[in-house]
Amino acid sequence: MSQLAMINEIDFKKVKIPPRPEALLKLSDQVQSEDPNINLIAEAISSDVSLAGAVLQVANSPFFGLRNRLTSVSQATSLLGVKRFSNSWQQ
Repeated sequence: MSQLAMINEIDFKKVKIPPRPEALLKLSDQVQSEDPNINLIAEAISSDVSLAGAVLQVANSPFFGLRNRLTSVSQATSLLGVKRFSNSWQQ
């Protein structure tokens, strides 16, 4: 079956695209603002469990070589800095 034939077989009414999580919208607004607030960024990240877990995992990775593991999103966000989050939206 050709690629075009497969596309024609898809019932697009049944395809569900999940909405963009509110946390990502808040995070995006902050990092794209002229004066981003690190506390509001941490708050937005903390509101989404999977996003918070990912940020903590990155911050606690061997790349940063921390002696003690970070236990809060606020700590992780401070370590990573606003610039690392804003770079994600500029690419």
